[in-house]
Amino acid sequence: MASNPHSRKSFIDSSIKIARLYGFQGLDLSWSRENTSWDKYNIRIVFKEWQAAVALKARNISSPSPLILTARVAYSPLSTAGAYPVDSIRQYLNWVHVITAQYSRPTRTNFTSAHAALYYPKKLSADKLVLCLPFYRYAWTLVKPKDNGIGAAATGPTLSDNGFVPFKEIKNHIKNYGAKVQVMYNFTYMHGELLLDWEDLVWF
Repeated sequence: MASNPHSRKSFIDSSIKIARLYGFQGLDLSWSRENTSWDKYNIRIVFKEWQAAVALKARNISSPSPLILTARVAYSPLSTAGAYPVDSIRQYLNWVHVITAQYSRPTRTNFTSAHAALYYPKKLSADKLVLCLPFYRYAWTLVKPKDNGIGAAATGPTLSDNGFVPFKEIKNHIKNYGAKVQVMYNFTYMHGELLLDWEDLVWF
C-alpha cells in the first residue's frame, strides 16, 4: 500500500470516509515493524499525505475538527534497522502508541536489560507517546550473582518458560517470601526489578 501512489490514495481516502461515516474521532495506523529502509521512506509519505488529506477534508465539511491521527509502532534498542522516521511522526501525527515491552529477552542477549523501560535516551518527547504497561517479567541467569544491574552478564533465561514469568507468579513469590525479596529501582529507565536469589535476576 505505502509504496504505490494509487494504493496510498485509496487507503487514505477510504480511511477518512469510514471515520467520518461512523463518527470516529480519529484513525490509528498499525505498522508494528518496518522491514526495509524503503518502508521507512514510504511511511514518511503515508504520514504526510494522510495528514494533508485529513486537514483538507476538515476544511471542506461542516465539522471544523480534523481527525486525530495516531500510529502503533514498535521499538527495539537492539536494532536501528527498522527505526521509524521520528521527524515525520513529530510533524504529521498527534501521537504514537508505542509497543513498550519485550525490548529485550534472555533468549536474545547475554546481558540483562530493561525489557520495558519508561524512559530511553534520544527518543520522542513524552507528549507524543502513549505507553502500555506489561504485567509480566523476564528472568536471566547471572554470570556473577553480585553483578545484577542493567547490562549485567548473563548466560540466558532461567528455568521458566524462556525466562517469562506471568504477573500472578510474581505476586505469589512476593506473598510467600515477603521481606526476603529485594526490590531495586532504576531511575534512568524508571524500571523496577526483583532480586529473587543468587542466580536469577527478575525484571518487570
